[in-house]
Amino acid sequence: MFTVDENVPLTFHDADLAPPSGVFARNYTRAVHKENQPHDWSVSWTTFRDDRRNDMGGHFYIAEYGICIQASSNKAVFWKPSDWHGTSLPMLEPDAKGDGPLLQSGLAIVTSP
Repeated sequence: MFTVDENVPLTFHDADLAPPSGVFARNYTRAVHKENQPHDWSVSWTTFRDDRRNDMGGHFYIAEYGICIQASSNKAVFWKPSDWHGTSLPMLEPDAKGDGPLLQSGLAIVTSP
């Protein structure tokens, strides 16, 4: 059981210890991986993409099927987290503070395993 800010208890019946969650990211990059989630599908929504820089990488791959989904603003991608997936590296200079140039931003709706 989890409690939200209003101190209202919530019980999740279909996924053990799985609070609803959204993850916001800026220039997100991750090597090919797969996850064991209590649900079949996940979704990510790219809310911003600098479309003048489409050749800068940061695209989403579903390696399980050999699919590359080119990043663009206002694009949603649904995938099975149990399939191999990842992103390509963006062509951006590393920044020690993590606040370098913005190539893309967005959010993902996922569940804790």
